[in-house]
Amino acid sequence: MRSFIEKHHRLYHYLIINHCIFIHRFFTGGISNQLYGYYQEGKFKEDVILVRIYGQGTELMIDRDVEKQNIQLLSAAGRSPPLYASFDNGIAYGFVQGCTLDEKTIRDEKIRKLIAEEMIKVHAIIPEGRQVVSALWDTLYRFLDLSPEGFENPERNKQYLAKIKPKDVLRKELDDLRVHLEALNSPVVFCHNDLLLKNIIYNEEKGK
Repeated sequence: MRSFIEKHHRLYHYLIINHCIFIHRFFTGGISNQLYGYYQEGKFKEDVILVRIYGQGTELMIDRDVEKQNIQLLSAAGRSPPLYASFDNGIAYGFVQGCTLDEKTIRDEKIRKLIAEEMIKVHAIIPEGRQVVSALWDTLYRFLDLSPEGFENPERNKQYLAKIKPKDVLRKELDDLRVHLEALNSPVVFCHNDLLLKNIIYNEEKGK
């Protein structure tokens, strides 16, 4: 927490000195991080710097170096705003104007087609100078290793054990799944891998 406060206020004062008057907005909905938007007063729709503060321990699940590389790759392909800066526990990058989707808007025929078109463009990105390999299996095995064996709370532990199979069983299922899927020789493409509703932004004015 101390690291978050020190770094957050350091950036806070930096923006005051260089932009004189600014406003910051806290965005809710982040699961693994906190998001803040910084912009000059009255210019929210013109120029916003988005600051992402990583949640404690999230680097165990998310490779932050690869995440930065991916943002740069997407930005170069015109599919993402630019990465402006990175620091020990976060990044600063461009902001995408629009509204996040919900259970109703995701069913809109026009928006559904736009999502599909955007995914096609993302899947067509070929990273130069980087080996194209699937991150699926390393990620799944890492998640499995990080998952708990149980909980101290008796009621919570009872629910967990009733719904979640033992790790050795899950690992066997994962091994079998890998054998079957790798035999398909499906092409490896650049993927988003986290298409939650709140991660999909619709800009009605631009039709994007």
